[in-house]
Amino acid sequence: MDARFGPFRVLARIARGAMGETFVAERAGPAGVVHRECLKRIFAEDSHRPDWIAMFQHEARIAAGLRHQNIVALRDFGVEGGIWWQSLDLVDGTDLRTVLADFRQSGAGVPLPIEVVLHIVAEIAKALAYVHVQCGADGRPLGLVHRDVTPSNILLSYRGEVRLSDFGIAKVTESERTRTDRMKGKESYISPEHALGDGVDGRADLFALGVVMFELLTGERPYDGENRNQTMLNGVRGKRTCDLRASAPKGTPEAVLGIVEKLIASDREKRYPSAEALLDDVTAWAIPAGMVRLLGTTVRACRPEVVVPREGTLSEADVKAMARR
Repeated sequence: MDARFGPFRVLARIARGAMGETFVAERAGPAGVVHRECLKRIFAEDSHRPDWIAMFQHEARIAAGLRHQNIVALRDFGVEGGIWWQSLDLVDGTDLRTVLADFRQSGAGVPLPIEVVLHIVAEIAKALAYVHVQCGADGRPLGLVHRDVTPSNILLSYRGEVRLSDFGIAKVTESERTRTDRMKGKESYISPEHALGDGVDGRADLFALGVVMFELLTGERPYDGENRNQTMLNGVRGKRTCDLRASAPKGTPEAVLGIVEKLIASDREKRYPSAEALLDDVTAWAIPAGMVRLLGTTVRACRPEVVVPREGTLSEADVKAMARR
């Protein structure tokens, strides 16, 4: 089946989230040039919600100003039939959540060698180092915080590239906080200061990255409780539900464990002061070039490359849904 949405020929669905859905799409350019992109759009049934539209527009405004090799770039932005959409770089691969889930289901244990874990952490740290120092038109730092550094927002390509996506809840610190600001983000990765409603800065993103690193090394998360509130309370109190040293692969260097411990400290004053400082410690390790290739091989094993046929792969129901706008 084939479907059209504005300037796009929609080929296949990538994913559905709480706020919208993403597709592999093609857009024709001059002289027969065809661009394959990731089309992200709000659900048609939610296109009348001003709060969702505002968040979607906010994400686009932030993403439009970010250009970094470890960040998924925004290509275009618009509205079609009342439905807001974004066009993003298409990352051929999958997300880190899928890799972790695949290994859990297979019973293979911890999915990646320590060197690959360090590579992923270093690449996301580079993205955060760039984001955290962004300035406004007046030259002053924006204090931008991603606030949703989670495995589902870390994209991995078949070539071993690592890119941070989804700035839907990214926010400028302090100056934009209001009494109506709601808790956003996934509870396992929410920093204690965020859970308490205090102001957040780049160290909140570093905490989240630390939880991701902990999960990559152990297959578990450090503060998970029986429910959302208990998980966040454990983080605030520094109460671990998984022991890092007992669960990490045998022979994991103490220096690597120390990086994780520093990242997930409940007291943000004990964490790395910046992503640059984290990079100093991570890049002190000589990560073999072959680790990038190994990561690509792992991604391909979790999600084999799919060749989208010219006629597309949308079901008839998908096509009808796309037409409702």
